[in-house]
Amino acid sequence: MGRKISGPKTRWYLLKFTGQNQDINVATDDPEFSDWKWVSRDNIIDSIVEFKREMYQQIFNEFSIYL
Repeated sequence: MGRKISGPKTRWYLLKFTGQNQDINVATDDPEFSDWKWVSRDNIIDSIVEFKREMYQQIFNEFSIYL
């Protein structure tokens, strides 16, 4: 029987940003992102690429007691 492949394992951390907006700099020498924005909790799932939404919803459900 074939082995079931589940993909890479990922660890998620919940952090609180205590800086200022001007502290965020995505314009680095080797940028991973081209832009950033704050998104409300109510609208964030709609901002995520569709095939990852279920996973993110599960993550938000796990962290909901802290949000």
